[in-house]
Amino acid sequence: MPLPPEPVATRWNTWLKTAFFCCENFEKIIQFVDEGLEEFESRAIASLKKMVTEKRDEIAVSLAVIKGDFTQFTNILTKLEKRNSLNESVSLVTGFADSLTDPYEEKFDAVLSRNPDWEYVREIAEILNGTSRRTNIDPGLVVKFKYQPIVSVDVERSFSQLKQVLAPQRESLTVEHVKHYMIVMWNDV
Repeated sequence: MPLPPEPVATRWNTWLKTAFFCCENFEKIIQFVDEGLEEFESRAIASLKKMVTEKRDEIAVSLAVIKGDFTQFTNILTKLEKRNSLNESVSLVTGFADSLTDPYEEKFDAVLSRNPDWEYVREIAEILNGTSRRTNIDPGLVVKFKYQPIVSVDVERSFSQLKQVLAPQRESLTVEHVKHYMIVMWNDV
């Protein structure tokens, strides 16, 4: 069995993919907890074994529900992480929203309604794809939105990468070395 994916605190996709991995490998994980940890004695392992024994069915059902209900969501998030046109991104979101049922539809609508600019972005996408003839939005601004990302993945990744550059073990880097390091990191993306 491969190692599980490592979830990143700020990225839903990584948490969901870790849950999918646990769902797909549930029996192997349970077998490892039951048999592979016998030689180790600690309160943490004893607590884990107790939880697995008492809540095995509940955990299995929860993982199955997560995988069944959120697989499409991770696919959409993965597509949104790519560099899409505004039209493509808005189509992904609205297509996904249209496919939802309760209780997820209600929650998704609530999240979108709290974003004050979502309707504005949708209007610009409609202008760009020719389905709207609104004239109260500056045409110069509309054109600038053509490849505007609707997610902040690139920004979040750059912060993570910069955190590595500014780590305590790199305090002696010169400005020139930081420039070279950033070029290498950017080219790896």
